[in-house]
Amino acid sequence: MAGDRLGEGNALVGLGNLGNAHSAIGEYPMAADCYRQQLAIAEAIGDRLGTGLAHGNLGVVFHALGDYPEAFEALHENSSVKQCCCPLAIALR
Repeated sequence: MAGDRLGEGNALVGLGNLGNAHSAIGEYPMAADCYRQQLAIAEAIGDRLGTGLAHGNLGVVFHALGDYPEAFEALHENSSVKQCCCPLAIALR
């Protein structure tokens, strides 16, 4: 349904923004929770760009928390999504 998609899209944006706000004030565990929810929705609806954004955000948060293996994994996933979804951006580098 179109309304469901709109609601899911709004949830993706809202969770990303809320996670960014938590991250900006150093509340990294709260930010990670928001980004995990963002990732779950993006994966459920097949939104590859949203999935990549969530992985990238999680990578930044895990790095800030000192969890380098998790940061590496999340950022690696982000990189894979970017290569799949953003060939023009890669070509312009």
